[in-house]
Amino acid sequence: MADEGHGMETYIGRIAKSYEVEDTEAVESYLDKHPSLYDLVIEARQEITTHFDSGTPVLLDVAVDPEGIEDPELVLRVQTKLPVNLAMERLAAFDQAWWLPNLRRPQQRLTIDLQFS
Repeated sequence: MADEGHGMETYIGRIAKSYEVEDTEAVESYLDKHPSLYDLVIEARQEITTHFDSGTPVLLDVAVDPEGIEDPELVLRVQTKLPVNLAMERLAAFDQAWWLPNLRRPQQRLTIDLQFS
């Protein structure tokens, strides 16, 4: 990034518009420590929109192991009201089309899952 500070603000602004963020400070701190995830998170949201309804909310959060055994990781939770079978089919299509080819990029620091509402 040519302009670190300005670029970060732009990314954080884009993320805030694309995701529902429970703990903005935790997410910003995590992304500051793992800046390679910024582009991946933006791309993931676009791909999720392709496989789910464009209005489908996606929650972005940092998951912390309460026992401290596992490292914290960024979690994207696709919030859906779809029937379980249909939601799982769409997640599988998302995985095949985009997530599996990009799985090495986050270096085990990102999880994408469903959350039924």
